[in-house]
Amino acid sequence: MSKALDNNLLAYLKQWWANHLVVQQEGKGLSQNDYTDTDRDKMANALTAGGNISLLTNNAGYQTAQDVAAAIAGAVVGGGLNFVIVDELPDVASAVGSTIYLVAKDGGEESDAYDEWYPIGGVWERIGSTAVDLSQYWSKDELEFLTVEEAEEILGA
Repeated sequence: MSKALDNNLLAYLKQWWANHLVVQQEGKGLSQNDYTDTDRDKMANALTAGGNISLLTNNAGYQTAQDVAAAIAGAVVGGGLNFVIVDELPDVASAVGSTIYLVAKDGGEESDAYDEWYPIGGVWERIGSTAVDLSQYWSKDELEFLTVEEAEEILGA
């Protein structure tokens, strides 16, 4: 039987971590501010209107929320993929390159599953299936909740 955590145990573990993992350095209180005045002033200047925002430049090339939204909009609206259910694949020469063709699987237990086909280099390529195998997932009946006592034993509390 597999063990799972419920909300009560998660709250207990959160408190346990807070009580056990905060390491206090000798001679310092937990609220001592080691942030220098110079650092604070530099950041305050960068965050105020007209400040030196180059201190906050994105040198790592991370995408902003606006960059991600624009990329998604471009993919969905400007040439995104379409899915079309067909009885059989059309001639590959007449296939639309931005369309994934879904062909029903033959019989079997997966009556609502489709094979996914895409034209690549002038030939049909099976790129996947809509079938989902959940046999390796646990059902609620297979879970037993871990108790606080069991958690304390694991944590050595």
